Amino acid sequence: MTKLLRFFFVIAVMHSIALAPASADIIGSQGFDLTFTPSSGSLDQAFSLTGVDSSSAQLGDFIGLPIGTDWGSFSVGAFSIMGTPLSITNADFGSFTGTITGDSGEFSPGGSAFFRVISATGEYVPGSNPFFAGDTALTGADLSITFTKANSGAAITGALSLATSTIPEPSSIALLGLATLCGGIAYRRRVKTSTS
Repeated sequence: MTKLLRFFFVIAVMHSIALAPASADIIGSQGFDLTFTPSSGSLDQAFSLTGVDSSSAQLGDFIGLPIGTDWGSFSVGAFSIMGTPLSITNADFGSFTGTITGDSGEFSPGGSAFFRVISATGEYVPGSNPFFAGDTALTGADLSITFTKANSGAAITGALSLATSTIPEPSSIALLGLATLCGGIAYRRRVKTSTS
């Protein structure tokens, strides 16, 4: 029985490795320059982001995306409750659909500068921009929006970044679970036979 469990364990691990994510996934991060209103006041207010354009802050598969690629517009609330839906869609750059996972609210870490960080987790699908070469693979994504001001009366600046990673296929997760189960059973049998 132990040999059979080892066999299934090895097969499940090898199959999980063989089902690694396709290389067509867009993996990396992209920064964006923002135009938004209002541009002064408290960071805890609602913001309407109207100019979300790709910047030179690029890593991984996003390197080479034309700077200034528009990602459309969206808005964030005065204080975003965890689980609030967030969606950004543009035919050229693609779409992000997710939920808010955190909103720090306005804070000042011991100085005169103020910050607010909003984070969201979801999925990204590339758009029709020729840079993506027709890739429409769904990838996991994290979105971060940071608003800052140098002091209480200063103008507000903002930055947005999108970081993508692969989403494991359900079959890969199931096979990895099977491998873990078989390994656990084999270990338990070995411990029982060594103590008997």
